[in-house]
Amino acid sequence: MVLKQLIYLTALAREGHFGRAAEACNVSQPGLSTALRQLEEDLGVPIILRTQRFKGFTPQGELVLNFARKVLDEESTLRQQLEQGTAALAGRLKVGVVPSVMPMLPVLTGALCTRFPLVSIEALSLTEHDIQRKLLDLELDVGLTLLSTGLVPNIRATRVLYTENYTFLTPSDGPMSGRPLVTWEDVAGMPLALLKKNIRTREIIDRQFAAAGCSPTPQIETDSILSLCAHVGSGHWSTVLPRSYLHPFGPPRGTTAIPLPNSASTEEVGVVVYDRELLPPVLQAFLSITEEVEILHELRRLNDPADTAEPEAAGS
Repeated sequence: MVLKQLIYLTALAREGHFGRAAEACNVSQPGLSTALRQLEEDLGVPIILRTQRFKGFTPQGELVLNFARKVLDEESTLRQQLEQGTAALAGRLKVGVVPSVMPMLPVLTGALCTRFPLVSIEALSLTEHDIQRKLLDLELDVGLTLLSTGLVPNIRATRVLYTENYTFLTPSDGPMSGRPLVTWEDVAGMPLALLKKNIRTREIIDRQFAAAGCSPTPQIETDSILSLCAHVGSGHWSTVLPRSYLHPFGPPRGTTAIPLPNSASTEEVGVVVYDRELLPPVLQAFLSITEEVEILHELRRLNDPADTAEPEAAGS
């Protein structure tokens, strides 16, 4: 078994096609296929399901694939650690973020890139489950996610960043505008646009309504928070959003944000990683940033501090 074979195997898993995998590895398709058949002979087990085309992996092949990903990840981490002593920190960090938390990301990435200008970042908007799956497959370095869904084995949280609260976004000239506070019962009776029920944030919002003894009947349902803001801006609907989503820019033009009380359990937003001994230097740097940066303090500094009903920091 050699690294080249493991590289070919992970490329095949990623591309799902022998020809594309060979092209990604800059080898001929016969060369890639021969190397993978040799790996099967060396291990004495079938790895790949074949007909005329790639059909997936055998159960033994899934074990080999997981092993290959871990070996290649540790080999990459070792190279980065060896290079770190002779050069400034550089590399690419892949971050998975649930949509409601994405507006908070620049507070962390800004601090990281200011300290390490040669670091680049790839940020993907993903569900909680996709973040954990991609961490396990070593397709991500780190995730920012809601922790209430629970973590699967080998995924661990390194820090709770803050506790999320929710806000009522309504037209500036609407009947609720100007009120310092609204209740969930008040909101349930308004014309509403909400996220779709299969989205985790909507599940949390529905739980808040249920805890207050009411149920919303939204006229508009969408999978886009941007679409929700646009509908409220039209003047016809109101919505409920995570307060963190409004931090970078404030309420959209023509709308007003009014705090909502927490009627049900609060939601912790945290940093999660694949639990491994060797961490890539770029990931180590990012985790250090998450420990050092007081994310809510930075958000208050970037925004008008007049609205003091912020989400609570962890441990506050």
